[in-house]
Amino acid sequence: MVKWPKIFIIIVNWNGWKDTIECLESLLLIKYPNYKIIVIDNGSTDNSLDYMIEWAKGNIEVKSKFITFVSKKPIKFSLIDWQKFAYISDDSLIVFIKSEKNLGYSGGNNIGIKYALKNKADFILILNNDTVVNENILTEFLSAYKKFGKACYGAKFYYYFHPEKIEFSGIIFDFLRMSFFHSHTDSKKFKEIYYAYGAGFFLPCSIIEEVGLFDERLLLFEENDLCCRIKRKGYKIILVPKAVIYHKHSSSFKKSKISAEYFYTRSRFLWAEKNLNIIWRVWLFFVFFCEVLWLYLRFFLFEILWFFLLFLYEVMKGLNNKKEKFLCFKENLNYRLLRGKAKIQGFKDYIEKRFYMP
Repeated sequence: MVKWPKIFIIIVNWNGWKDTIECLESLLLIKYPNYKIIVIDNGSTDNSLDYMIEWAKGNIEVKSKFITFVSKKPIKFSLIDWQKFAYISDDSLIVFIKSEKNLGYSGGNNIGIKYALKNKADFILILNNDTVVNENILTEFLSAYKKFGKACYGAKFYYYFHPEKIEFSGIIFDFLRMSFFHSHTDSKKFKEIYYAYGAGFFLPCSIIEEVGLFDERLLLFEENDLCCRIKRKGYKIILVPKAVIYHKHSSSFKKSKISAEYFYTRSRFLWAEKNLNIIWRVWLFFVFFCEVLWLYLRFFLFEILWFFLLFLYEVMKGLNNKKEKFLCFKENLNYRLLRGKAKIQGFKDYIEKRFYMP
């Protein structure tokens, strides 16, 4: 008799029930006999949990450009309140876990990981809710595991709205700019990568038990930090090119650019503190200083000059839209000032160890 490893698929939803339901539809088509889906509703304010439960009962239909759903509903599910948490093991295909608070990517996934570990899962698949997977994704990951053993395995991502284009097939780290960039090469073979894309990666639960959960202080760089800890334990991060995921890209993290600047800066320095030596951390500070300086210099050296020339031209031509030009200039000035302020505040909060949730 074949023993199929128990796999828990963990999805965090925050005000994105339509995306999550489409993701769930694709998961129900997976060709593998022993998996369970854990959906953590991360303090949604749009009644996401109610809609997802109605979908499981068969009362909401889903349209998708990728899948034609043929399985029957209702789907057997369980509902757990995280604040009154009781770990249970049952034969439900989907477990919905309700959190009253938005705990972010790290906090939400940590709830699902704890549930999986408590219920003796063998492997976990961390998956963004704004994704659609191919039906062989679990068998592809397990095939890679049989070949390479204990490691973290990343999927290859395509853009959901441009499925012919690759979003992720590895990572390029530019030490000069202290930034990460996705590789878009069409990798056909297994390869070792710097870290797995957090929107979808697979690993044995024994690794999580060894290296620990996501660091909830990070609002970005979460999967990067986890993969760094995994590598320090001597395990590899491997891209599995036939494990394909289509990603809607950032629909789970819609923030203004000003807020994103703050969280990016704060998390970037915390990640560097945890994973880089002192030389690279000093270099990051220098890069950060240059970024902030250039943000303001670019405005004062170029945009002010350009505004002055346009204003002078309109005065000479007797044009009458100087007020609109000034308002536009004022708006751009305010935007750059706020971006710079957000960067500086992110660095200041990192220094003072203030890691609050948004």
